[in-house]
Amino acid sequence: MKHNPDDKKKRKLFNPSYYGPSVSEEEDEYLLTKALEREPESFLPDQFPDSVIARVEQKEYVLDHLRQMGLVGLIVLFFIFIVGAGSLLFQVSLLEKLMELVTTYKIYLFLFLFLGFLVQTADTLFISHYKTHSGR
Repeated sequence: MKHNPDDKKKRKLFNPSYYGPSVSEEEDEYLLTKALEREPESFLPDQFPDSVIARVEQKEYVLDHLRQMGLVGLIVLFFIFIVGAGSLLFQVSLLEKLMELVTTYKIYLFLFLFLGFLVQTADTLFISHYKTHSGR
């Protein structure tokens, strides 16, 4: 049977001792996050403390919510585009319509959605860049 060097690499990837002695849970958290980015299918939960796994899962949960808010932000921007196009068709000032929306729904909602949109865009660009340059 031929030796596969990738198997050894995968075993090392999720073994904290491969990276040297652990200094802190933050370091373990960083190592786990990096390992999950590289090879999520070969992760074994007993290789890291439960507290580290829980914190990494919490971060993923927050990122998923930000991605969802980015999608909502895209929908809101599309709605603003439709309002703008409608205002041009009916000769109503776009600024007037947007100010009505802002005063009606509060500006912080739009800012939060726009932040989510920016996170979604950056995340999408990063993922496509990562996939392009990692050969996946």
